[in-house]
Amino acid sequence: LPGKAEGQAIAYQLIFERPAGEVQFISCSSNQVSFEGSQWGGGRGLFSWHLINGLKGMADTDPEDGEVTIAELYDYVKKNVNRASYDKEAKTYLQTPRYCCTTLDGMVLSQVSKTEKEKLAAILEKGNIDGMTKGGTMLAVNKGGGLEEEIKKAGLEAWYTRYKKAMNADRLIGDSSAYELLKPILTNKKLSKSAVNELKFELSSLLMGDVAKVINVYFTAAQNNNLYTFKYFNTAAQKLIAFKSIADTAYYNPLDVEVNRLFLEGHSYWRSDRTIDQLLSMRKIDSAIALKPQAAYLYNLKGIAHTNLSQHELAEIPFRKAINLAPNWVYPVCNLGLNYTMRGDVDSALKYYHKALQIDSNFQIIYSGLSAIYEYNKQDVDSAVYFIKEGLKVDPMDPYLYTAMGHIYLRQGKYEEALTWYHKGIAADSTVLYPNEGAMQAHVKLGAIDSTNYYVDRMLAMDPDNPVIYESIGNLTAEYHLDSLSYKLFELAVGFDSSRISSWIGFSEAAGKLGLDTVSLGAMIIAYNLDTSNTRSLNGLGHIFYNRGDYETALGYFFKAFTRESNNNVYIHNVGEAGFQMKEYE
Repeated sequence: LPGKAEGQAIAYQLIFERPAGEVQFISCSSNQVSFEGSQWGGGRGLFSWHLINGLKGMADTDPEDGEVTIAELYDYVKKNVNRASYDKEAKTYLQTPRYCCTTLDGMVLSQVSKTEKEKLAAILEKGNIDGMTKGGTMLAVNKGGGLEEEIKKAGLEAWYTRYKKAMNADRLIGDSSAYELLKPILTNKKLSKSAVNELKFELSSLLMGDVAKVINVYFTAAQNNNLYTFKYFNTAAQKLIAFKSIADTAYYNPLDVEVNRLFLEGHSYWRSDRTIDQLLSMRKIDSAIALKPQAAYLYNLKGIAHTNLSQHELAEIPFRKAINLAPNWVYPVCNLGLNYTMRGDVDSALKYYHKALQIDSNFQIIYSGLSAIYEYNKQDVDSAVYFIKEGLKVDPMDPYLYTAMGHIYLRQGKYEEALTWYHKGIAADSTVLYPNEGAMQAHVKLGAIDSTNYYVDRMLAMDPDNPVIYESIGNLTAEYHLDSLSYKLFELAVGFDSSRISSWIGFSEAAGKLGLDTVSLGAMIIAYNLDTSNTRSLNGLGHIFYNRGDYETALGYFFKAFTRESNNNVYIHNVGEAGFQMKEYE
């Protein structure tokens, strides 16, 4: 890996993009897979050329016993890379392999066929590497061939059938999962240690592969997407815990696993609307940073967590730390642009968005961020449209940018034009909620009730058990005064997940609009009891008592909300209004 923190962050990202169970060769200078020169076997790089040849048998030298150990491979690669890169004039080696693994000298990495080794040696001696087939330049993974036979002898065929079925169905953790099936086998005396290790390796590779995919969603977060849920990241954390319990520490770095567990759990909880969960997220992230203080991706997440807590000034600090550690990673740079947007510092926001564009013009959030600034802050619709179109040139299948364009026309009252863009977003990716929401809004404005209901049903069908979907559409229908439908949707949302504060608040507000005062108060009290520090529920209770004419109780709740968020203009107004009413009626 390259020595600088920036290069390490990029290389770390590349590693996590690949499935587990593969070997990736990364060159020191370019951070790309090392397939540079035809002089090294049809396109393989210097390191991979000697490493693979060593694994295929050429490193089996001391002793020559049909096995390649780590010690043999280490010596073989170092000697041959040094020899190939020796500069006679400078009398120095231009390339010296460095290893970041524990050298368990006796560990066997591959079994060697004498015939294949002699065949490879003859090719190398002749120098006829251009004539090698593609298959001849690659290393096939040696898998134990006696596992199923050993399973049969142990009388575990029925168990193995269930185990493979769970693996094939991607039931890796949880009830009746491969992990739960494997645990009692780990101490089974009828199986050899090598057979148990093979079973452990296969499952641990799948677990780590799934975890890597989830972390990659974060590293390459070019756009907010449907994967950013508590369940998605928390399941990955549970898979990492399962991985840690079965994998051999010789094959992974325990520190990295612990850091990433904390990272995944922290990422899970920041999406919650409960303040207590958001603070738990921050503690997880801080614990990870304490273990790995030079990891840029952790500081970026800490900035996101502060943002979710409306702590925008505090969020700037970790975003800048992430940028200092990895200045060419676009994500924290873009986040700093968003941070300044939320703080009303438009010039600084534009500065960092344009800097992000210079780093990676494929990062789609930048275009929507720039478009929003020009439309909302500068009232420059032409520039807003320009940046959306620039983003669509980069990725003509981005549903979010089509949706953003639809919103511009919707706000201008051009509902048919808006629908055209929403339909393009749906055509690009029919699984994304936002263009469907936009189309529903346009049909509401056009007075097309049947079409409105069509899009509501369509969105609910996307994920019928997801309370976030019901809540999202509930908020949207409330905005357009479809109060009965909004009430029904929030009722379903709290039925699916009774711990979501925002769903209870929405349910309370919808009930209030329908004149269901007792239901409204009860729902808001539930939201408050879930998290007594949540300012939205405090403010909601204040409104309910204010509308009842109980200004003293209302003032108490409004003041509590204000003390927790003193820069919120709405809360300031509510305190003043309730105080004024109390003086009026004294």
